[in-house]
Amino acid sequence: MAKDDHALQVPTLNVDGSNWLYYKAQVEWAVSSKGLIGHLTSLDAKPEDPSAGKDASWKPTATEQKLVNEYPEKLWQWAKDDGYVKQVANDDLVILTDDLTDTKHEKAAEKACWQEEVEKKEQEHKAEHKAK
Repeated sequence: MAKDDHALQVPTLNVDGSNWLYYKAQVEWAVSSKGLIGHLTSLDAKPEDPSAGKDASWKPTATEQKLVNEYPEKLWQWAKDDGYVKQVANDDLVILTDDLTDTKHEKAAEKACWQEEVEKKEQEHKAEHKAK
């Protein structure tokens, strides 16, 4: 990597998450400096193949044919940019959401809490109906 590569300035995320705020700020800075923040916020989604799902009889319009012709280059560029973002993030398994604060672990814990609440409410509801 080049000496001025922004990826070199991003620390490794500690397993216990103790440096999360610093890590997050450095990843955002490095990725933003390359204009690729959309890869973290999901605003820059992987391009979809415009010919996907079309059968052999599909005759694209001029506009559709232009999209089909541009697709390989757009996909290649997206994959290249996505690879850079992954490199900057040091391949840490982190899901950066809109607010860029929730880790995959936090999402799983939140989902488990909501599931417990739903089950608790269902049990209360069943108990109320049995009492009637």
